Amino acid sequence: MTAESQTILKLGVPKGSLEDATINLFERAGWKIRKHTRNYFPDINDPTIAASLCRVQEIGGYIEAGILDLGIVGLDWLMECGLEDKVVRIADLVYSKTSNRPCRWVLAVAGDSPYQNPRDLEGKRIATELKGLTSRYFDRLGINVNIFYSWGATEAKVVEGLADGIVEVTETGTTIRAHGLRIIDEVMCSYPVLIANKDAMNNPEKRAKIEQITLLLEGALRAESLVAIKMNAPADNLDAILGMLPSLNSPTVSPLQDNRWLSVETVVNIDVVRDLIPRLRKAGAEGIIEYALNKVGGVMQCAQNAVALDTVRRTVALCEIEHERTEEVHVSEANLVEEPPRVTFSDISETLGNRIKRFFPRNFNPLRIHVQALFRVGALHRSLYAIRVVRVL
Repeated sequence: MTAESQTILKLGVPKGSLEDATINLFERAGWKIRKHTRNYFPDINDPTIAASLCRVQEIGGYIEAGILDLGIVGLDWLMECGLEDKVVRIADLVYSKTSNRPCRWVLAVAGDSPYQNPRDLEGKRIATELKGLTSRYFDRLGINVNIFYSWGATEAKVVEGLADGIVEVTETGTTIRAHGLRIIDEVMCSYPVLIANKDAMNNPEKRAKIEQITLLLEGALRAESLVAIKMNAPADNLDAILGMLPSLNSPTVSPLQDNRWLSVETVVNIDVVRDLIPRLRKAGAEGIIEYALNKVGGVMQCAQNAVALDTVRRTVALCEIEHERTEEVHVSEANLVEEPPRVTFSDISETLGNRIKRFFPRNFNPLRIHVQALFRVGALHRSLYAIRVVRVL
């Protein structure tokens, strides 16, 4: 085995109901997986990854054995095969073939049956594809039932009189109800999980690749529920507009050539936009733009640092101009994340040194800078602070 082959990450992509949703997720994360009609080894636009299409029930076993290094498997089949402690569980990726909701394994009976709870099924026949988990479920409840494996069309087993109840997976319950069945209990909640081989996690190169994939997959999933909005806000009503804006951390506020206006940008949940935009318009915001996001990094890390770095660059440039007339830029102590209660321009410029590019010309002449809040920028240095400019009067 060559050194190059030892560093290729072997990725298991689930075949079947999760197949298209998983390939779409990887594409949003930056990896395009192109399937072939005659084999199970799709192309991927990354020479350090070799992808294989596998049944979701088998991926966990392949990863435990080292045949695959990384893969996506349902939590249900990971537990069914007893592999929770034999692989490394990297991340929970909550999505399904039709939505971003987890699925449920439920106990269902005929709609007109007398069974109202699991104990009513004592001694009865239960059909399921998930024999191990179903057995543990009834053992935990102390109920003795006869469990047999269903090779498919599980919902029909009750209708045909072959079983008194079933344990079956569902997202919405629609198929269960369509077969005239009634859910009487939930056995477990399941969703895709990203798992890795233990030896692969001890390989520095493979571990770095796994962490990269994890970060971007999670970011792509998170972005599905978020949008970015950008607007021009009147300076004299900025506080009211900022009060309307939920965000990952704090909105980005930037000066415009006309100092009566500011550019405001933030990330919000997609569900609030339809109510938020009319309120922003009433508050005087103009030029409101909504746009989709491809990926959102760690809410408390990547997204915060990206916003913070941009804010630092713009703020330091403004502080440099203001410093020509004043020695200090004051901040409100009530809004400090932590001390110090004021930051001088020299403090900022000495800390950042030549790492900050000056964005604005020296002749840009705002009358006064009002600073509302202070927060840490962990990407540069633990003791480094950034100022968020919220008004240029």
